[in-house]
Amino acid sequence: MCIRDRALAQFLLLKKEKKEFMVIIIDTTASMQATDLIPNRLTVAKKRAQEFIKKLPKNTRLALVQGGKRPQLVANFSDERPYLLKKLEALTATDVIGDEEAALKLAFSLFPKQTQGRIIFFTDGAFEFDSDFLSQNVEFVFFGKKNCRNLAITSFKVRPTGIDSTKYEVLVKITNFSFQKERFSFRLWLGENLIFKDESDLSSQEEKRYIYHIETKERVVLKAEIYPYPQDDLIVDNTAYALFGSSESLNVLLISEGNLFLKTALENYSRINL
Repeated sequence: MCIRDRALAQFLLLKKEKKEFMVIIIDTTASMQATDLIPNRLTVAKKRAQEFIKKLPKNTRLALVQGGKRPQLVANFSDERPYLLKKLEALTATDVIGDEEAALKLAFSLFPKQTQGRIIFFTDGAFEFDSDFLSQNVEFVFFGKKNCRNLAITSFKVRPTGIDSTKYEVLVKITNFSFQKERFSFRLWLGENLIFKDESDLSSQEEKRYIYHIETKERVVLKAEIYPYPQDDLIVDNTAYALFGSSESLNVLLISEGNLFLKTALENYSRINL
């Protein structure tokens, strides 16, 4: 009996000391700045992750990944909890869309060979990806309210019209992601000058497009902005900028056997010195 008890004790000790591997992914994309949770989704997610980490067994080795446009390894596997918590606290949201599949691929690549670890993804779930990435080893902790209010500038494009590079067409698309009708003011600024303003409303999931024509000979900043009534939960997608136009001429040396069409086309651009 003594030998069997000793063997059992040794087995339990080895099992207890066996290292478990876990990767924590924190979503730091633009949508995590939404204020439907106080003060914002990212702050709440970091607090929940910190509480989760503190309750883990001591034999769990943790790695931390920041899930942004280009996922980054913030801290590799370690059992130094204070160091990892400090790195976690320092994470901030950025004004970018994310690449969640890349974040998961990075997390899977960190595990030692022949090791099946766990991945815990703290996110608001504002994305879609291939179901192949869903497995028993991946767990999602979601943040954000279902009735979050969000009006967004989802497209902002400026393109020249014709050969004259001083004339441009501006396209702005606004989408209502709320589950209710939203009213807003739309403004378009050329430098410090307000050149267009409109008051409108959109039903849930509806979008509206604005097309505006501009003529300028200088390099300028164009700003599009929306003001929801009242303010929505995510302000980062309420403003967009475009830099266009040219203040300098371009010298072009044409070496050709006599391509008249190319020569004529280049000569028609007012800012090209041929």
